Amino acid sequence: MRSLLLISCLLFCAAAVAGKIVVRKSSDPEFDVWALKQELIEQNAWNEALRQQQILNWVYSIPPGCLLYRTPYHYYACNNQYWRPYAHQGQQLYIEIDPPKQRP
Repeated sequence: MRSLLLISCLLFCAAAVAGKIVVRKSSDPEFDVWALKQELIEQNAWNEALRQQQILNWVYSIPPGCLLYRTPYHYYACNNQYWRPYAHQGQQLYIEIDPPKQRP
């Protein structure tokens, strides 16, 4: 009897620390979990880069004639300067960034 109680306690404890379980209906639209994970990783890396950068060059508008690129993320390029849009306190700002590395 004691061993049965011990085993059931261990199983309950293991289930409690297993983590979050998400159940979806079969009628829910499909989505790519790995793409979502990659997007979150990139967003976290961007947020961390913002925190670590000592001096940020912020502007409220970029020069006319800048071209919008969408890979590897949204950014503008003009006159060998690169700008990434950033929403801050309800305003659209642009942060100067290093030249983006293109994905292969």
